[in-house]
Amino acid sequence: MYKYIIIIFIFFGVEAMAQIDTVPRNISTIGLHVSLDFPMADLATRFGVFDKVGLTYYRKKKSNWIIGARVHFMFGNKIKEPGFLDNLKTVASGTITSDGSLAEIRLYQRGYNVGIDVGKILPFWNANANSGPFCMGSLGFMQHKINIYDRDNLYPQLIGDYRKGYDRLTNGLYGDVLLGYMYYGTKKNLNGFIALDMNVAKTQGRREWWYDVQKTGRDNRIDASIGLMMGWFIPVYQKKTEEVYY
Repeated sequence: MYKYIIIIFIFFGVEAMAQIDTVPRNISTIGLHVSLDFPMADLATRFGVFDKVGLTYYRKKKSNWIIGARVHFMFGNKIKEPGFLDNLKTVASGTITSDGSLAEIRLYQRGYNVGIDVGKILPFWNANANSGPFCMGSLGFMQHKINIYDRDNLYPQLIGDYRKGYDRLTNGLYGDVLLGYMYYGTKKNLNGFIALDMNVAKTQGRREWWYDVQKTGRDNRIDASIGLMMGWFIPVYQKKTEEVYY
């Protein structure tokens, strides 16, 4: 968590030295964002704290309305799913391979979100005409699963399509709200945002049967998370047109 706090101080420290832009502009941006997320609701029963990394495309109008799209990928290594792989474990919770030896299976959280964003930079606490506190909403599609890493294929139960009976593949529609501060620098060398990211999704398991716990994998879920998100933009400013008189 400390690395995110350090980046925040650097971001605002450089911002304080930026020049003031008094002209609202149309700005298109391509950006990168990162987030540290804390799972809630059903997501918290399966995963621990995880990271998100993604890309954005935003179009900011002179009115400071913003529309765009966002995709991000989820990465984590804290799996808490009750009963997971129990049919492969010994009494001592080890896992036995096809040749009778004990080996470790590595488990990871993997997933992604893709959605459409609409928001607005609000008219107060503005560092310049194109920057300020913002509120943004997003609607889209979420998917996540447990990635089972068995490099040498030592477990016949996890080879090929058999692995689908364990991976807990889940997806559905999500809604997202970002509340934070967005900044566009006048010299184009500092552009980005810091925000609180609140996400909730109505999802469903997509596997017909979970082999390890012997029950249906078509469970209905409410997956939610809250996180600290930071983004960096590469902007393309629309050039001003000049009238020429003859």
